[in-house]
Amino acid sequence: MSHQNNEKLLKQFAKGKGKTLDEISIQNCVIYTRVSSKEQMDTNQSLEWQKKYCMEYAIKNELSIKGYFGGTYESAKSDERKEFTRMLKFVKASKEKISFILVYSLDRFSRTGDSAIFIASELKKTGVNIMAVTQPIDTNSHALRLPKQTLTDIFRNPFYCGFMSHNLLNGEVVKGRHPALIDEDLFLSANQLKKTDGFKVNKANDNLPLKRFVRDAENGLPFTGYIVKKKGLYYYKVNKIGVKINRSAQLMHDKFKELLSNYTIDENHIEPLKIQLHYTWENLTETNTSDKKIVSLKLNEVEEEFYNLRKRHAVGLVSLDIYEEFAAEMELKKEKLLEQYEKLNETLSNPLELIHFTCKLAANLAPVWSSGDYYQKQTFQNVLFPQGLAYDTKIEHYRTPVVNSVFAYMADASMDLRENKNRTSLKAIEKSGSVPGAGLEPAQSQ
Repeated sequence: MSHQNNEKLLKQFAKGKGKTLDEISIQNCVIYTRVSSKEQMDTNQSLEWQKKYCMEYAIKNELSIKGYFGGTYESAKSDERKEFTRMLKFVKASKEKISFILVYSLDRFSRTGDSAIFIASELKKTGVNIMAVTQPIDTNSHALRLPKQTLTDIFRNPFYCGFMSHNLLNGEVVKGRHPALIDEDLFLSANQLKKTDGFKVNKANDNLPLKRFVRDAENGLPFTGYIVKKKGLYYYKVNKIGVKINRSAQLMHDKFKELLSNYTIDENHIEPLKIQLHYTWENLTETNTSDKKIVSLKLNEVEEEFYNLRKRHAVGLVSLDIYEEFAAEMELKKEKLLEQYEKLNETLSNPLELIHFTCKLAANLAPVWSSGDYYQKQTFQNVLFPQGLAYDTKIEHYRTPVVNSVFAYMADASMDLRENKNRTSLKAIEKSGSVPGAGLEPAQSQ
């Protein structure tokens, strides 16, 4: 699908009503600046630069400035400052509707967070919004409540594919400067807007669990499924014009069970394998501690870089455009490091129980898969073969897949034990052996 066609589809996610030229009017704002200490005032750390960047923001967003307030050092202990009070009176009494109060950052609007939240909510009732021009902050939302219906709104937000949608844009979507988290086609597919391009909802059917999980080895196209109603038989097929590939569901399921047998361990090997996996777990836990230290140091470096960027921006050494660009990058880098740290910080209260469960599962792969419903089988398949499977119709079997390293490790160890029946323990296997980080999670839904 062309980029131009995508933009037409994305327009459906625009907010606000489109306006004619006669209906378009410039919205009004006031600018408020303040410094919180005498030191900032003496070093010219904020006032002029705050005003400058607020003015730039107003021009960029076509806002008409109706007044300037603050601009002086105030040492009052509450928000009832003279300039602040004068601004609020002006905003409420102005004959020309004031839609926004522009501030450099939220901490420049109010000395205390609680007071800022209260004032913001009161102003919102009169249609006035506080806009922090250097921070992506919505002063009208101070807690996260996520009812089920809100998820739909999240999935329909074009922000995630690199576009901006806002009521101020009058029914338009515009290309943002932030990096897209997903591509446009994936976003449109998730919202079912590409049905004309062959996108279809993958309906659950317990008789066709390999649907879309398995691809044809030659052309990479996914298998879909159907039923021959007269015979009551299910089939998998590659659903594309010019490609004629059909296989019995029973055949592909039997071949899948054969594949599972390659990674199924002997019941008699469960106990020695549990011992070896516990050694491995202890080794990974030790490694985990050093990894956390490394991530923590990287986090500190990013925080320091971010602080220096904000400082340089505050004194005018970095322009607003450059600040916004690098601030977004640093925020994303910080989020990824925090996510990595949280994963490393996760600990199991009872690893022995999980190890026992995983070994029992590995000894019964085919029966466990067969007993599940569609979603359980899909979960099972994705845990064991995280990159899916390729089916080769020339040899009528699955090609060697990428396997969850824990199950591959256990299968190899079990094979070693079968080859040496006299071995009663795993002393010959290094106790410090480790398993690559693919996760030790069995199919929980089973």
